[in-house]
Amino acid sequence: MSQLTLHLLLLALASCASASHYYGGTMTYVSKGQNSDGSFTVDIRYKATFRSGCSKSNQWTCASGSCGTVSKFQIGRVDSSSAGFSWCQSDAVMTRRLPSNEPFELSMASCCWISNTAGGSLSWRLLTHIDLGTRSDTLAPNRSPVTTVIPHIRLPSNCHRNINLLAHDPDGDQVRCRYGLVYNVECASCQQHSNFYLNEDTCVLHHYGYTSTGARVFEFVVEDFPTRQISVSYSTGSQVSRFPLSPVAGSGDGSGASPYSTAGPNVTPLSKIPLQFIVLIEGTAPSCAEGKYIPQFLYPTPSNGEFFNVSVGQGFEVNLKAQATHSQLSDFLISGPLNITEQKTFSGSVAESTLKWTPTENDEGVHLPICFIAESKAGASVYNSEMRCIVVRVGPRAGEANVVCSETTMTVEVKISSIVGLHEDHLRLNDPSCTLMSNGTHVIGSMSLNSCGTQLETGFGKFTYQFEFYHSSQFSQMVDPSTYPVEVPLKEMIYMEIESSSSIPNTVLFVESCRATPIDDPNYHLYYRIIENGCTIDDTVVVYAANGPEYKIGMEAFKFIGNYEEVFISCSVVLCKAGDPSTRCAQGCSNSTAAPAVHHHRRRSVALQTASHYISQGPLRLKRSSESADTVRSDLSSTSLNMNMVFISGTLLALVAMVCGVVIFKSKRSKVKYQKLPSSEF
Repeated sequence: MSQLTLHLLLLALASCASASHYYGGTMTYVSKGQNSDGSFTVDIRYKATFRSGCSKSNQWTCASGSCGTVSKFQIGRVDSSSAGFSWCQSDAVMTRRLPSNEPFELSMASCCWISNTAGGSLSWRLLTHIDLGTRSDTLAPNRSPVTTVIPHIRLPSNCHRNINLLAHDPDGDQVRCRYGLVYNVECASCQQHSNFYLNEDTCVLHHYGYTSTGARVFEFVVEDFPTRQISVSYSTGSQVSRFPLSPVAGSGDGSGASPYSTAGPNVTPLSKIPLQFIVLIEGTAPSCAEGKYIPQFLYPTPSNGEFFNVSVGQGFEVNLKAQATHSQLSDFLISGPLNITEQKTFSGSVAESTLKWTPTENDEGVHLPICFIAESKAGASVYNSEMRCIVVRVGPRAGEANVVCSETTMTVEVKISSIVGLHEDHLRLNDPSCTLMSNGTHVIGSMSLNSCGTQLETGFGKFTYQFEFYHSSQFSQMVDPSTYPVEVPLKEMIYMEIESSSSIPNTVLFVESCRATPIDDPNYHLYYRIIENGCTIDDTVVVYAANGPEYKIGMEAFKFIGNYEEVFISCSVVLCKAGDPSTRCAQGCSNSTAAPAVHHHRRRSVALQTASHYISQGPLRLKRSSESADTVRSDLSSTSLNMNMVFISGTLLALVAMVCGVVIFKSKRSKVKYQKLPSSEF
């Protein structure tokens, strides 16, 4: 044998060996729209897991249709494990430029799966059917279901356990999970294992227990079908019809059966995406109860299938907590988007993990899945908790701005880089005599309070609002502004007071609403309701005072705080003359369908009450349990006043600051605050 032949043979053997440690993979896609030259762009996100390290290459090939060309490719490690069978999962974003939006298919195949019960050198293959056509129901490009999975899931052989596979569709389609059926196209083994049952419509894989040990390969296909007949049209002028799955006669009888049947031969799915992973059946567990040997998730771990909303550039956090009393918690396994990070702490029988991720501009409009499992050890045995998955929906970036007020002027500063396409030459105020300027980084508008179209509300004298956090229900010591952001442990009480003072005697303060938001904007689209229409929504709220110029409440720190780097509390308040039954203050709690009696101009003219004003305070951050509670208490020991106020002198100012459709709110801490008054109030 020649030296060259031997060298080539060794390379081939090395290549085969390096590829023979496959644990599974999946792929999803989202259209990025049509380009100016008529071509189309699609982002294809896929995960692949190998024993020999994280994949760094793109091995997908065109299986059918016009697959275009790769214009951008990013790949990185998501997570890895070294417990017994070591593995590493990578996540990649492949951007392709396409000649049309007609369907095409991508495939990837090689050798081999890790050693498993199928025996031999089992090759693997993935196939994705991509359809970017415009749907008649949404008038937008079709989107695939989104899914991911922990690539290596451990089950005790004697326990009945369920694996809840994530199958969320951004278009609201009916999703079906099924075994791969087409040999050497959708699957390599195409095996359906005994003692396992896949509910195709709920995408739950049931393990009934008493299964022989060993690794089992699962090669699933996830498909989406519209809930009613639609048409899908393409840039080439062609059009096809797509149909829903057929309803099952007699479903809905309470048996838990899905109302959909297996699709017939003429029911074509909109998308087909692969979902492949390994289930390792290990020895018997001393107990199948969660929380003993098998880890059990605790609050505030999100529920399976929970949805979260986040904006581009905004840090997102999710907190996991698990317990195992008879085994040692050792890890949290995750599968999520590129650049997700994890911080883990272990303390006795409890472990916690904080997942952090910040979406980029390219993530806008995308629904991204995150799955996680808690893992523990007892001797040589390794146990996995249930797998839970959540979906993160990414919205547009929020503009960054400050509104700085004095008793005579208002200045609006908008950060140019925070709003895509913002340019000072394209902005104007409603009053053409008032101009804007730019310093290169910000667009700035400065005006007096009696110019530039400012609207005035008269008749209620001079008054102020002050909003503070306190240490206890005694409301004797407020939180020092130098310690902001305020860190609060989950489920411990937060104490808040809003206080009014007025030049008019005998007034009463009414709090219409309070909500928590990730930024200092009460109208932000992501929020947690605390009070609505004067009614408490959060069932932990305790009202200590609400019948005079002060409003004092306490409530438990809520999970919403931990989902973001920081949150602000914003409240809508009204000041009324006491004793008049026609005011909003006298009406108290009212449901959302009640007539909005408080905003009639007649009442405003006789000055029985003010308009609704927003006042906010914050930020709050969730205190991690690994930190010392004593440290936080000492940090909050100062008694300096945090003058976070709304000051209105003689007349009330209303300025609606609209910049490219963005309402600007001040986002400074521990300083005097002013807020816009709604123009509809005048």
